[in-house]
This record gives sequence, C-alpha cells and structure tokens, in this order.
Amino acid sequence: MADTLASVDEGKAVSTLEKASAGDAYGGSIGRPGLIPRSGDRRARGLLAWVCSWLMLLTACGDAGSDARPSAADEVWALEQAIYAKRAAGDTLFYSDISSEHYLGWPAPAVEPVSYASIREFALQGSFEPGEKIAVVSNGISVDGDTAISYYTTHRTVRPGGLQVDERYENIHVYVRRDDEWRLVGAMSRRLLPDQLGSAPLGSPDQ
Repeated sequence: MADTLASVDEGKAVSTLEKASAGDAYGGSIGRPGLIPRSGDRRARGLLAWVCSWLMLLTACGDAGSDARPSAADEVWALEQAIYAKRAAGDTLFYSDISSEHYLGWPAPAVEPVSYASIREFALQGSFEPGEKIAVVSNGISVDGDTAISYYTTHRTVRPGGLQVDERYENIHVYVRRDDEWRLVGAMSRRLLPDQLGSAPLGSPDQ
C-alpha cells in the first residue's frame, strides 16, 4: 500500500513538473519568465519597439532643429544691434573689430569717407563716452551669397556723455562673409533734418 501511494505521489510530482516546464516554455507564470513569448506578447513588444523608434526619431529632429543656424539676415541684424549696445556702454573697439581692413565708410558728420585705419585709431583712443541712447530699426536687409546690405534708421535722444538731443539718421551697412564670419566693409549715414522727416521710411523710430 505504501509502495502504491509512493508511486501515485511520484507520478503526481512528475506530472506537476512536466506542467511547470510546459508552462515555463510557453510563457506561463510558473517559474522563470517564458523563453517563447505568446503571440500577444510578440505583438505588444513589436508595438513598443515601433513607438520607441518614433520617439527617438522625433527627439533627434527636435535636437537638429534647436541647433539650426540663424539666417544670414538674422546674423547681420544681430551685429547691427550689438554695435549700438556696445556704443551705449562706451565700447569703441567692437565696431572696428567686426570691420574689414578694406572698410570705407562715410558717417554723417564727416566731409569725406574714412578708412579702416581711421576708425581703428579712433577706437584705440577710447574716447567714446558711455550713456548714448539710440533706437535702431531695420528697414530691410538684402543678402546675395556672401554679401549683405543692411538699411536701417536710428533715433538718438541722448548723445555720449549725456546731452539730450532729437536726432534721426538713415544708414546703410555693407557686410561680406569671410571664413564664416560677417565683416563690415562699407557704411554710409545721413542725418534727417526737420524738413526731411517726412521722407523717413516706414518703421523709423518715433520715440
């Protein structure tokens, strides 16, 4: 009798082990995770892999977009704004630093064009006092390859040193791109007298 019960118990144990092994092989919950996934699991894992691939692609596209270089016109306008921000702080070097050695410009007070050597000499003197207040408005930037022409107007209400004024100017800057950097190569400005203010282009500062 004992032998019979032992045989029955042993048979049950073998049967249970076989079921456990079978369940283990086909993804059952007994023992370690299944080596052969159910068809539903395969579909779920495939969907998860597809979603992850799209997420990685979207992330890569977002990173590429965030590193996109500004347009040539935006780069030139950033330089124009920086020129006047530096002037307001009394920095005389920035203008000549971004200028080409072939620079030739005709500022409003001058009786003739001035060379790069002239603006560099003035810059090194450091005689431009801080405190200038001047509004700058772009009236258009034309870009053709490595050449850019910037048209803009300015309205100065405080001169360097603090003298209050009401002065408006029309300006042109010509830039060339060399070694992936924009260089100022030409400039011209004229002051608008009171009877000329009507000729100022739309977009001129009115404050």
